[in-house]
Amino acid sequence: MIFAAVIGYLIGSIPSGVIVSRVVARRDPRDVGSGHTGGLNVARTIGWFGFFLTGIPDAAKGLVAVLIVQRFITPDPWVSVMAGVAAVIGHCWSIYIGFHGGMGVGTSSGLMAYYCWPVLPVMIALWLLLRKTVIRHTARSVVIAMFAAGPLTWLFGASLPAIVLGTASSAVLFLRYLQDWNRTYRK
Repeated sequence: MIFAAVIGYLIGSIPSGVIVSRVVARRDPRDVGSGHTGGLNVARTIGWFGFFLTGIPDAAKGLVAVLIVQRFITPDPWVSVMAGVAAVIGHCWSIYIGFHGGMGVGTSSGLMAYYCWPVLPVMIALWLLLRKTVIRHTARSVVIAMFAAGPLTWLFGASLPAIVLGTASSAVLFLRYLQDWNRTYRK
């Protein structure tokens, strides 16, 4: 079980945004915007094409960790969920770049798409609604929208491990986003 979590953490720690930004534009996303390494800040660094170049591998990291654990370690769903949550933690606090990283949304989204895909469009709609009408602040709207992940997986009839994954991923993102609650972005 610990080995699965370590694998998940190390895969999740791969700093896709830093790699993409350095290869495409020889810039570091940690020097602009929020200072995070996820797709949104990479878009601030090198444009929206960078968002997609970063977002796809970020979403895949959790899924790759889960599939490796399921295929090569154990099919136990609780162990693979642990690897998935560890991948989200790795994305947020990457060992490869001094425990900095992204906000975990892409990696969590990839996991939600795998475990209970109907949750993903509902979460995106909820976030957009909050962001555009009520809260108008990215970090705050993500934090509040993420509280719905666990209950939504339950409402959609997901397995108990998937419900725990949604809830645990939400907790990680909540902790990660708290530091950005009042952040204003630097250019």
